[in-house]
Amino acid sequence: MKRIRKLLPVLIVVFSLWVVYHQVKEWVQARAARVESVNQMRDLSAAAMAYAATHGNSFPTTIPMLLAASPLLPPGPEISPLASDKTKPSYEMVAPAQPFSRVSDPARTPMIRSVFTTKNGERIIVFCDGHIETVSE
Repeated sequence: MKRIRKLLPVLIVVFSLWVVYHQVKEWVQARAARVESVNQMRDLSAAAMAYAATHGNSFPTTIPMLLAASPLLPPGPEISPLASDKTKPSYEMVAPAQPFSRVSDPARTPMIRSVFTTKNGERIIVFCDGHIETVSE
């Protein structure tokens, strides 16, 4: 019984460290996924602006259309239009089907948005003027 009483504080400390480790690990993984998504959104934004500049000031209507037409984006499965796996970032075009010059407020008009929200209910959005924001749903 004395051995158990001596080990109890050690076990409590070990268990507490294990809990903290897993919370930090989860936070780091969520942060890494958000950073990856923002970086991909930045690439998509630059590609969409280049697409509009070369296609009569009109935005692409789908992510596959953007991926096919853009030499700025890396080929391969890094950017997914609509992934069923919620652990990977995926995006959808929500740009207006009109030329950029006719968009009344480009700073508030969404162009590309992430399909899945973060744990705190936020979604990453690229606006028609090219800036990126994290918006609460």
